[in-house]
Amino acid sequence: MYVRRIIKTVLWIVAGILGLIVLAVVALQFPLVQRTIVQKALSSISEETHTRIEVGSVNIFITNSIVLHNIFIESRQRDTLLSIQSLAIDVNLFSLLSHEINVTNIRIDSLTAHVTRTLPDSSFNFDFILHALSPHSTTADNNHDTSSGPHWEIRLGGLSLNGILATYDDNVSGLNLRFQLGTLKAAVDKFDLDKMKFHVDELSLANSAGS
Repeated sequence: MYVRRIIKTVLWIVAGILGLIVLAVVALQFPLVQRTIVQKALSSISEETHTRIEVGSVNIFITNSIVLHNIFIESRQRDTLLSIQSLAIDVNLFSLLSHEINVTNIRIDSLTAHVTRTLPDSSFNFDFILHALSPHSTTADNNHDTSSGPHWEIRLGGLSLNGILATYDDNVSGLNLRFQLGTLKAAVDKFDLDKMKFHVDELSLANSAGS
């Protein structure tokens, strides 16, 4: 009798967990829920960086796709650091459970980026974001061995860029660059971020210029 009660209790717990997962999946299909989650995350990052970071809309299609529209990131100088009209990522979300980021395709439309490096501290105008997103380590953390942590494998299948404008102004080296890209499509068959080794199987580029 006790065994039956234990089994029934375990089954009820499992059923409850599955029910919560199903409700979470269903809730994420509603734009209002998706927008609320994203806005809370962006609000937290904005408070940390003391700059304006916005996303106009977000659509999450469970298991296969994430689409963001009207992304804007402001620099500490209150001008545009990054602006993207549309960012679509086709990714297997279930692969995250196996510590894999399996991106089949990334599409970016109408991106504008302005990168600068200034004196006297030789800092880039995006350093504050890296600092905000990096874990705040302590002495105890530095002595902690993290080598045994889970290793994440990142895979990228394809890349599509349309309407890209990027500028780079470096006061340290005196280098000033401007790059405008019409369209770029690439099929990637090897992507090793740890060793910085990449192999592109197919590549097409059109209506692009640099100076």
